[in-house]
Amino acid sequence: MFYDINVEFINDVVAEVKLTGRLTGLLTNNEPVNEIRELESALKKLNGEWRFSRISVVEVLER
Repeated sequence: MFYDINVEFINDVVAEVKLTGRLTGLLTNNEPVNEIRELESALKKLNGEWRFSRISVVEVLER
């Protein structure tokens, strides 16, 4: 699930997106993951559909 979506269209076929997302699943050691993270991603329009071409987690600095 995605929240706080901010889209910047670079041109007609490329967009940069910053958002907050809930990440769920299992790690390779079968440990469950259920976290909310800030994400940065790039999308490209292929055959008329927007597809993710990059997704990265924004690391939060701790004090």
